[in-house]
Amino acid sequence: MFAMALCSMQAFANLRTEPINLAEVQQTISGVVSDANGPLPGASIVVKGTTNGTQTDFDGNYTLSGVANNAVLIFSYIGYKTMELPVNGQSTISVTLEEDASQLEEVVVVGYGTQKKATLTGSVATVGGEALEKSSSPNLGTALAGKVAGLYIDTEMPLPVQKIQV
Repeated sequence: MFAMALCSMQAFANLRTEPINLAEVQQTISGVVSDANGPLPGASIVVKGTTNGTQTDFDGNYTLSGVANNAVLIFSYIGYKTMELPVNGQSTISVTLEEDASQLEEVVVVGYGTQKKATLTGSVATVGGEALEKSSSPNLGTALAGKVAGLYIDTEMPLPVQKIQV
């Protein structure tokens, strides 16, 4: 009996006696990232100043663990303004991101991914869908001919299902 009382006293002596700093408390945050049209799949959420982050699922939902009560979350998505929000002890934080058209002009989609316009080597040309709709050509290759500088279209046979070399 004496040994049990001694063990209990030893366990009690090891307890933390300092006050708990609520800023240190880790929690799990969840929510939805969306825009004016609905959820944004693949949006990034990162705890500011750390590498702790996640991405939204197909429905714009996210869950992020190990977040301090006083942390700041950074929400970002390509083509949208980045938003920073303090956690302030909340467990659910949902945001609506605003479009940032100036960022869209700086990104070029290439056949194997995306690149910033500043780091792209080569040339970029744009042909609007309206110009292609006005074309009387039966296929895309010949519809592009004469609309893009430096583009040469060579066809073997003048048929609608012809093989085109660009």
